[in-house]
Amino acid sequence: PPSPPPLTEEDQRWVAEVQRVSAGGGWELVREVEGVSISSKAEGRVTLIKGVGEVEAPVGEVLSYLVDLRNHPKGLDTTSMGHKRVEAVDERHSVWHSSYKMPWPMDPRDCVWMSLDWQDPATGEGFSLGRSVQHKLAPEQRGHVRVEMHHCGCSLRPSPPPPPP
Repeated sequence: PPSPPPLTEEDQRWVAEVQRVSAGGGWELVREVEGVSISSKAEGRVTLIKGVGEVEAPVGEVLSYLVDLRNHPKGLDTTSMGHKRVEAVDERHSVWHSSYKMPWPMDPRDCVWMSLDWQDPATGEGFSLGRSVQHKLAPEQRGHVRVEMHHCGCSLRPSPPPPPP
């Protein structure tokens, strides 16, 4: 099959921003949970959360799993009321509408977001990213608080090869 077209300049900036934020300093370890190191840092008025762990599977398989999980009505999030694909834009991008039931006394939340799912053929690194967008097929819902998603997603890097014996 022919190789997919290169990333657009906008997508290149998006990937670079996620890499910059993730690699930058200032992260403080919050806790370790089942082999995942969870850290946070403040960036402006936003608190960022990062999890780092190791999965013994090829990057492409993990990326496919994350995309397939989005198609599951509830995903892994216990607060999720569901995810719906609003539009499949192209082979890398989709617009999603996600709803979340919050504990009382908070109102339910929802978010409309664009996904970018891509594996860099040069490095093997994979990205499953999301950011808020407006979409005519996903207007604000009565009784829900619309969430603005800034940086969201996963960057997946192949593990280095083991040292020779």
